[in-house]
Amino acid sequence: MAHSEWIKLHLHPDDNEILRLAELTGSVPELVFCAVIRWFWHIDQKCDTCETGVMLKSVDRIMQWQSGVSLAEAMTDEFVGWLELDEETGNVRISGFDKHFGRSAKRRAQEAKRKASARCPQNVRTSCGQNAPQEPRTKNQQKKDITTLAQSRASSDSASKKRAAAKELEDAFGRFWSAYPRKVGKKVAKTALGKALKDATLAEIMDGLDRYTAHIQRENTEERFVAHPATWLNHGRWSDEAATSTIDPWLENYLDKEAASDATG
Repeated sequence: MAHSEWIKLHLHPDDNEILRLAELTGSVPELVFCAVIRWFWHIDQKCDTCETGVMLKSVDRIMQWQSGVSLAEAMTDEFVGWLELDEETGNVRISGFDKHFGRSAKRRAQEAKRKASARCPQNVRTSCGQNAPQEPRTKNQQKKDITTLAQSRASSDSASKKRAAAKELEDAFGRFWSAYPRKVGKKVAKTALGKALKDATLAEIMDGLDRYTAHIQRENTEERFVAHPATWLNHGRWSDEAATSTIDPWLENYLDKEAASDATG
């Protein structure tokens, strides 16, 4: 990064101020010059006013000055006059800041403002520096906005309804499956229950299942003669007033294949 304009145009190892500082510190002008350059670079980059917020002893550290005699104290010499000591705070002020460093401070402020404006794209500015007026939206654009919003809400509502329906079917099938006396064909049975719930309530289906289960227990029916759950549902057996018969195993197998084919097709 560039040094301040003051350093570029006015500071040189043979300047009287540098020679005076070399005399006060017992050092060579070139070494003093390099240290002063570090200090003025710090001012150019960090300070926006004459208040540095830096104590006198810290100035030597910033300049990387390691000689026994403080260069910072020498810079307060009346002849040099580059630093002023604030007796209350112990911090140093920069003499002639506005004259020598004002342009750098102004440049930093403008750069910070530009970056802030770039982070806010809504602050569109014209070539004259004024905020550009926002174009009013036409009626067609407003209608499109409303339509897009309505479609978005409808899509969201549809997805919510699907999730709710899937949860409801999952809960219903859990009740049905735990009560059904023959645990086979779980996947097709769940599909069959989803279809059955379009024609009957879960309470009606469970009431019919209770009657069917009671008949099986009363007749001591072998499990191989108990209908598969998908078959029982697909044939609306919950509406049977009294379950008095079982199903032939061969026919049961055929009907189950048909149910599986319908579920996957």
